[in-house]
Formats: sequence, C-alpha cells, structure tokens
Amino acid sequence: MRVVVLGGGFGGLIAAYEVRKGLPSRHEVFLVSNAGFFVFRPSLPWVVLGSRRPHQITADLAPALHRRGISFVQATVERIDPERRRVMTTRGDIEYDYLVAALGAHLDREAVPGLDPHTDCIMWLDDALRVREKLERFAGGDIAVLEVQGTPIPCAAYEIALGLDAYLRRRGLREKTRIHFLTHAKAPFDVGGERASYLIARELSKRGINWRVNAPLARVEKGWVRTEDGQAFRADLILAFPPYRGTDAVLRSGSLADERGFIPCGATMESTRYPDVFAVGDAVAFAGPKSGRMAELQARVAARNVVSRITQRGRYRTYQPHLMCALDMGAGKGLFAYRRETAGQGPAFFSTAVTGRWPVMMKAAVEKYFLAVHF
Repeated sequence: MRVVVLGGGFGGLIAAYEVRKGLPSRHEVFLVSNAGFFVFRPSLPWVVLGSRRPHQITADLAPALHRRGISFVQATVERIDPERRRVMTTRGDIEYDYLVAALGAHLDREAVPGLDPHTDCIMWLDDALRVREKLERFAGGDIAVLEVQGTPIPCAAYEIALGLDAYLRRRGLREKTRIHFLTHAKAPFDVGGERASYLIARELSKRGINWRVNAPLARVEKGWVRTEDGQAFRADLILAFPPYRGTDAVLRSGSLADERGFIPCGATMESTRYPDVFAVGDAVAFAGPKSGRMAELQARVAARNVVSRITQRGRYRTYQPHLMCALDMGAGKGLFAYRRETAGQGPAFFSTAVTGRWPVMMKAAVEKYFLAVHF
C-alpha cells in the first residue's frame, strides 16, 4: 500500500510521522511539499516584532523524513484526481492507495475591496519579514490592525496589536504612534470565551489601543480603512488578517472540494465524498478558527484511521475540537485561553483564560520542544 501526504506544515508532518510509525515497513509513505523546510508559524508574530530570526523557527524537511523512512518529494501539487487515486504535481503524477491532504489554505485577499493592494499580512514567513522591515523603518504615525470578517486566525491578530505596543515603547515611538484595532466580532477575542474576551479588552484599553468591535470592513484605500457603518481610520501601515480560501490545487480537484476549495470531512477526518481521502488542518471545511494545534490533533486522528483501514486493526478515532491559545501580549505578559468546543463547531462546554508571564514561557517552550522532537 502507498500512503501519500500532501503538505509539510503541522498537519502533513504529523500525519506522515504517525502513518509511518503505525504501518509495517513494506507499506510506502510519501510526503509532498512545495517547500523544503517547515515553518513554526505560531512564532511569526515574534519574527515581525524582532524576537525571532527565520533560522530559529524553521527546519529542513528532507533529513527528518529520511530518518523516519518517509519518501520526500519537493513539488507543487497541481490537482488531485480522487477517481483515479492520483496526484498531479510539477514533478509528475503520484499514485496513492490512501491520501492525506494537508495543503493548507490561501489568503482570500479579494474578500474586501482594497485589501490586497493596501495591506500587509504576516501569515507566511516572507510576508512577516517584509512587515518586519517596514516596522524597522517606521518613525511614527498610525498603524491599523484588522481582524477581517471571516478570518480563522484571531490569536495572531491580537498578539500583533498588543505586541506592537511593547515594540514601539522599546523604540521610543509609542507616544508618536496611534494603534487602531478593528474587529468584525461582537467582543474582542470572543472565540476564546467570555473570560478571554474580558481580559483582552482590558489589556487593549490599558495599552491605549483604539479598539472597535462590530466593525466589519467595507473597503481599504491607500492610507485609510473604512468600515461598513461609515467610520474611517487613517493608517500609515495596515496589517490585515484576511479570511481563507482553499488552495488552487484543491479547487481544481472537482467534487473533492466545496465551492470555496475546502474538503468536506466528518469527525474521522475522512472525506465525505471519497473514502480513501483524508484531510487535516486549514484544508478542511470546518467552520470556526484554525490553528497548528488543531491541525496536529486532526492529523493524529487521520493517521490512526488510515493505519486502521490498512491493517484492519484498532478502532476508528474521531476529532474532538477545542481551541487552545498561548498568546504573547508583549512586555513579558501573556494570555492562555482554552475553550471546548471551538466557536463554529459546537457550544462552549467549558472555557477559561488566565494572564501572566507563564503563557509566554509556555509558548516558547512548545516552540523549542516541537522543533527539537520532530527535527
């Protein structure tokens, strides 16, 4: 049997490792990624704000995969043909018996007029480095941070807004800068639960950040952000967290995808349309927030179920959604939020949040542990 995993992020990496660990060596495991390295994306806000360099949050994929007996193909996936069980890539076609799609998502930068030409985003390493350079040249003015309606990545938006306050104070520019934070939500960081929302709102106010809720964007212009209720905010630098859309490869894959390019799955992470295809991470058509932690949990479920299908042993597992966020608010202070279930995927049976120094220490420890263990 051949299992092919598409994507070298959290979901793809963990799925490949777990499938390889669970199958006898006679079965093949392939991982296909357009990049030759892994990026620990939760640390991208630290790259933007100067406390991490790229080499500290990246690692080469090939050596780690080779040590574990996983074949690595560095190529761009162009399309999936689930009827013929074949993946078309820039380096040729790859056939599979089982497929785990962890191709992530693209930013929907056309979701709001003007979002693409007039804003910057930090969700990929190259973009984060460009924003870092802009901040290094920044001498004061107005900065707007936008949690755009439909975005699945709220944690990073608040991390950047609050982190900017500490960053600008270190550089002696805080008194020369106004920070605006706009969110479509009814309350700040409401996906984290009521306690998390209260703590974030209190911190935004304490830092002197001009924050607005119920402010979905109407359009972005050069130097201006305009909301649907008619408000306008001047900004010299605009950092946006847009919604996601599916990747081009999945969009080209016919009935495998929904209309936005995501793969519909059940709680077993199995495609609802093709039983030999599993999907994890940002590529999945689940509502609500998305994160590396969720991708990792989904990958373990998908891998276990692939192994169970091939070996005919063990019970099927199901994904139990939850949100867990260790958020660095700058100046050595952080917030830890936990919610079960996640927004958009069920009621909040339980949620809690605390602040202090230890959430920042926890985030740094998880970063170091993950890279050390997996590479």
